[in-house]
Amino acid sequence: SGNTAGNSSVPVGGNGGAIYTTASGASLHFNRTTFISNTAVYHAGVGVGGAIRSSGSSITCIDCVFENNHASWGAGVFLASGTHQFTRTTFKGNGAWAQHGRDVYVSNPS
Repeated sequence: SGNTAGNSSVPVGGNGGAIYTTASGASLHFNRTTFISNTAVYHAGVGVGGAIRSSGSSITCIDCVFENNHASWGAGVFLASGTHQFTRTTFKGNGAWAQHGRDVYVSNPS
């Protein structure tokens, strides 16, 4: 609660500039957290989730900020399966190089 995750760059694999989770059934909760200036670097067709990439996990963000994050897909957040909730969360200044989900990209929604 009340943390900042920022100025991170993931050059290898390009998944989740600040957080990358593939733990099926896991739940991650963020409260008053700022994700700023994180980058999932485009490499060999990959570069997803500038701040967060989640596959199979559940993400809850309350009163969070996603600012100035970059990736090819889902510059703020890239979500693939799982249950997600964003409440009073702000997205600003994020940039998707491939123009797929400047703020949020959802893959395989159910």
